[in-house]
Amino acid sequence: MAKRLVQLQHKPRFEGFGLCEMANIDPDRNRKRYYCISLQPGLFDLILERQWGRLGGRCRVKHEFCQDISQAVKRANQLYRQRILNGYKEF
Repeated sequence: MAKRLVQLQHKPRFEGFGLCEMANIDPDRNRKRYYCISLQPGLFDLILERQWGRLGGRCRVKHEFCQDISQAVKRANQLYRQRILNGYKEF
């Protein structure tokens, strides 16, 4: 119920191109995670780039290609919302 309430109160982070870096740090559980969402123009399509990994370590990268800006913004906000619900905070 609490997660659903947070999800309903959440306003969209992305409205166009942009970058969002987040971290989930919990010293008691030895957790130091990093997540980055980037929405940027590409040569032919829009690129939604995600990077994640341990802070101070290597990051994995995944690219998603979108045809229009509304689809890309919707997907970026969906990823942002998932990370916030999992305890990440933007910095």
